[in-house]
Amino acid sequence: MEKNMESESPTRTQVKEIKKTCEACPSQWDGKSVDGERVYIRYRWGYLAVYLGEEFEKQIFGAQLGGDWHGVLETTTMMRFTSTVLDWTGCQMDEKFVVANM
Repeated sequence: MEKNMESESPTRTQVKEIKKTCEACPSQWDGKSVDGERVYIRYRWGYLAVYLGEEFEKQIFGAQLGGDWHGVLETTTMMRFTSTVLDWTGCQMDEKFVVANM
């Protein structure tokens, strides 16, 4: 796995709530931080990216995890890879996509 960019955030952003809005091609999640900032996460073409801001102004994470045709990622896998920039402690998840025993 090749990491394409380093974290630009000196501290992790604490996620308050997250909802998986698409299962595949891309797998994506939309949520809010405890500060009310939008958190958008997307996995497409094998690339996992985390953006902050209403218009995705700031990309704080990016990593090539799979091949060009990969677009499916489990929530637990996404959380593991993004834990360097996102704090998932106490995050509320959409009931349809609740992840137990992280």
